[in-house]
Amino acid sequence: MSATRIARLVPAGFLCEHSHNKSRVFAQVHVPNGPSALRAVFTCTDAALAQRAAEILTHACINGPGTTVHAEAERISAALPAAPSASFRKALDQALKREWQLSDTVDVPTYEALSSRYTADSTLSDSASSGPHGQAPRNARLSEFPGKVVRITKLLELHVYDEKQLLSAARAQGWFPLDVEEREEDDPKDVVGAVMHLLSHLGTPGTDNVTEQDIGQLLRPSAGDEVTDWSPVPITANFSAGWLARPAPPGRPDFTKLFPLKSECDCGVEDCDECGSWKLTPRTADVLQASLEILADQAFNDVQAHGDQPVSRQDEWSLFAELPPHTWEQNATWRRQVARAFDDLADEIEQGQWPEPRCPAEEMALDLAIRHAPVQLEILEEMADDDVAWGKQHHALPKHQGDYDWIGCAGIFFEDDDYLNTPAEDWFFPFGGFEPRDPKRGFRR
Repeated sequence: MSATRIARLVPAGFLCEHSHNKSRVFAQVHVPNGPSALRAVFTCTDAALAQRAAEILTHACINGPGTTVHAEAERISAALPAAPSASFRKALDQALKREWQLSDTVDVPTYEALSSRYTADSTLSDSASSGPHGQAPRNARLSEFPGKVVRITKLLELHVYDEKQLLSAARAQGWFPLDVEEREEDDPKDVVGAVMHLLSHLGTPGTDNVTEQDIGQLLRPSAGDEVTDWSPVPITANFSAGWLARPAPPGRPDFTKLFPLKSECDCGVEDCDECGSWKLTPRTADVLQASLEILADQAFNDVQAHGDQPVSRQDEWSLFAELPPHTWEQNATWRRQVARAFDDLADEIEQGQWPEPRCPAEEMALDLAIRHAPVQLEILEEMADDDVAWGKQHHALPKHQGDYDWIGCAGIFFEDDDYLNTPAEDWFFPFGGFEPRDPKRGFRR
């Protein structure tokens, strides 16, 4: 039985899209003198198997038949359930023919008939042949690339406010929903599939962005990095916790009482007790104390996640990658002391005192907290705009013309950044004239 040809489509490659519990393989096809389109091949629950199927189909489409294609296709076909396996074999046959047929009745060739087309001396070319313009060899490992490799990991959350518009746009771009029996109970129209399909085309009509974050990193062979196709472990990304979920810490200090303002004086007289001298204002104290506490949390999180491991992949560390490189080999005990340095200074502010670094570690902690303070202020302002308690509480504090003077904080609280050149093992020795802190004060965690 021969298939009834409706249109002559030329397969150019195969793509794979993944939802939380299904993966779908598509053929990217071209109509001569016409537009490109995607045609569904099969769906399955094994993401890795679907990805490998898309890859071997693309190899077959580009390089033709060969023993490598034959062997890998046989493994994939055997691992797939019966219906997806038949669809995979059909797609492989059309990829080898370089012709994609659409019909109401389409023959699915037997695998034996398909394999008879292969010849023993025709193999898939996996040899490392350099591409044009200094491109990397085909199927190259990270160390074989002539230039840098940058990995961009995207987190995207979309609100579907017009489902009808979304589904119509997806169908117009050649999308077909999952079979009825494969759809999720809470997604009967396969909205997830429509969104994922449109992302590879012209955008997603009927939606607006809820979240969009990107992580960019330079892959380094010396750090054990590898390109995804050669990676022996899954590629993961660690996006930060949502700032809206960060509640105001219980028992937040009353900074109005701790750092009182006598008046709203702005006379500008040099010897005025109120406006003529620098002061730590309630709002500045709130932001700086919060910055110290959050950095302490990040430091303790790093200790919990990495222990004694040296800092290597900087994107995997919350805090210690920001410290000077000569500290990156220190152990977990040293790092917990650094975390406590942030807490010690935060405690001073909570007691109504100006933070006063007593050792290089505390000098580093205060320097870093001041540099992070503008970001913390921005978060509090966004919280206030979104009616979040902590932000509202901050903006209820009295205003002062000296609020958020971070340059003044740096100039008043410490004189220099000697910690940059101080050996890491000496970071906790007190400066001359300073009493060491109570050695029995322990650690927050």
